[in-house]
Amino acid sequence: MKVKERTDRLVETLNSMEQMAYHDVVTGLPNRRFMEKRVLLAINDKTGRKKMGLMILDLDRFKHINDSLGHSYGDLLLKEVGKRLVNCLEPHELVCRFGGDEYALLVENTTIPEIEKKAADILKALRETYYIEGFELHVTPSIGVSIFPDHGCDFDSLLMKADTAMYKVKEKGKNHFKIYSGSMSMESMVELESSLRKGLERNEFFLYFQPQISIPTNEIVGVEALLRWERPGYGMVPPSQFIPLSEETGLIVPLGEKVLLEACKQSVAWEKKGISPLRIAVNISSLQFHDNDFIEKVSRIIKETGANPNHIELEITESIAMGPIENNLAKLTFLKQMGFQIAMDDFGTGYSSLHYLSQFPIDRLKIDRSFISSLEKSQKDADIVKLIVLMAKGMNFQVIAEGVEEEVQKTFLQEIDCDEFQGYLFSRPLSVEDCERLLV
Repeated sequence: MKVKERTDRLVETLNSMEQMAYHDVVTGLPNRRFMEKRVLLAINDKTGRKKMGLMILDLDRFKHINDSLGHSYGDLLLKEVGKRLVNCLEPHELVCRFGGDEYALLVENTTIPEIEKKAADILKALRETYYIEGFELHVTPSIGVSIFPDHGCDFDSLLMKADTAMYKVKEKGKNHFKIYSGSMSMESMVELESSLRKGLERNEFFLYFQPQISIPTNEIVGVEALLRWERPGYGMVPPSQFIPLSEETGLIVPLGEKVLLEACKQSVAWEKKGISPLRIAVNISSLQFHDNDFIEKVSRIIKETGANPNHIELEITESIAMGPIENNLAKLTFLKQMGFQIAMDDFGTGYSSLHYLSQFPIDRLKIDRSFISSLEKSQKDADIVKLIVLMAKGMNFQVIAEGVEEEVQKTFLQEIDCDEFQGYLFSRPLSVEDCERLLV
């Protein structure tokens, strides 16, 4: 009987872990990871002769309702939207919640006219009044659609094209749907660059924070500061859209300065609230690092904010390390002497010389998420992760793995003596308020 009880509890625990890993907490719907797996399965299925549609949808007035009435009402509204979306789909079709007020829908073995009709039905269903705890609420959806194989043959391409189409809907007045077309890309990039410059002037950018966890103690030991942009009239712009553009235009330099400034301000604010000193990791781009005034700007930010450099970690990339060695070493040594911690981000994806690496005053290596995501499927990647940890320990570096989404990945990292991890297994990036709830 005891054996059966233990077995039943184990099965229950595994089912619970599966539910948490692939389903949204608020709505119970499948999440982005589930959608990505399903899309990949559909793409690899050669038997389907028809097209496949990926819809990205967000709610145009949700933020106003959420801010006015509070998160509890917002969550109830999100659940109701999820129910209506499910009712619009056939049993074999899929609806997921990606987070915030964003949903994704997958329609397989279909045609473009059928997809258009489906989108029109969803618009009609979501426009109807919502009755939530005595309130009559109204939201409208903006829907962008990409088609496989017309617009891409992998998940990321299809997602990006659907996102582009959705932002075009918002630009034209919201409350409608559009299917992606090639002409959208160039036009959108020009408009996005203009909005990016204006957004910097208007302080439209802010930080989210993703916790970093000690593997031995399971305690939060740091957070990574991640830039977010809420574009007026469009909502949240995915970093995958504006970060590459900011690098191409050079705007990554002032954006990077803003991230460091806001992270330092937040560090001081948390200390004043009595939150134990916490390491805040800030990404430093190559352009930013090689700027002639970089050290001067960093020093000014520390002086203006009163932040303790000991609580700030600067994340550089391997490409930075491969620049002029004497100049790079001098900059990093100066920053280290100021009190900053130094981490090398995305380690394993570049071409670092171990000789150069041993000279840099580095505290921490950050294993790139691409190795972590393929641990179970690729023995080669698992061996690379083991070697990185072994090498880091030999050089007295700490090691943190990013992109940890499954318990089996964490178990593997624990077994090879990796120090820390971050990823959806513990928490997605959080607003300041949500992060504070975990820290107090």
